[in-house]
Amino acid sequence: MRTLIFVSLMLVFPLSHPSLAEGLRPEDRIFTLYRNNHINPSIRVHVATFDGGRFEYNQYHCKKATELFGIDAKKRGSNERFWCEKGYYQK
Repeated sequence: MRTLIFVSLMLVFPLSHPSLAEGLRPEDRIFTLYRNNHINPSIRVHVATFDGGRFEYNQYHCKKATELFGIDAKKRGSNERFWCEKGYYQK
């Protein structure tokens, strides 16, 4: 009986887990938003990590944040640049 329950759970889990249902490893759906600054354009500053949804959701919101932060930086006269990268924060 235990074996039947275990096998049943193993068959259901991949279908219920969003990353596996998308055919992605869990870390493949993660996006991180970075910025540089007007003093040092080669610096990488962590702004946000998008890991709460599916691949498309995280990617869309990271790109949207990039656009909005970029607009704000231009309004302030800053040369800051914002960009997204797949995965968790890396130095």
